[in-house]
Amino acid sequence: MSEIGYIYNRYELLAQTIQLFNDAVLLLKKEWLLRQADTRQKYPNLSVDPDNLALARSFVVEMLKSEAEEGELLTHLSGKPNLPSRQEIADVRAIIQQNRILQPKHFDILSRVLEILDGERSILFRKLRTST
Repeated sequence: MSEIGYIYNRYELLAQTIQLFNDAVLLLKKEWLLRQADTRQKYPNLSVDPDNLALARSFVVEMLKSEAEEGELLTHLSGKPNLPSRQEIADVRAIIQQNRILQPKHFDILSRVLEILDGERSILFRKLRTST
């Protein structure tokens, strides 16, 4: 496979992963919002499908599991600012596995992971654009 083909495949896989991860995090955030009294009062008909929530939880756990254990992203991006530690990632993963509700500080960690993944996607996109 040519270098451009390899970069394209990595870009596509990363873009799909980011989309799934982002959707899963949004569902978890929606769950948290629905636990807030003022949100329930404003939006009494708003709900989260339990099956979708279970899928979102399992996807995020798997994403964070590989990162907490293997640290592929953290190792590759060790010099990046705002990088969550392995312990922070493991803590968020444990909370999700225990079916506890995430708090804003946990969503901040997930947002930082998404931000880093999106930065990597942007780098791959630039490589694709400039490759000939």
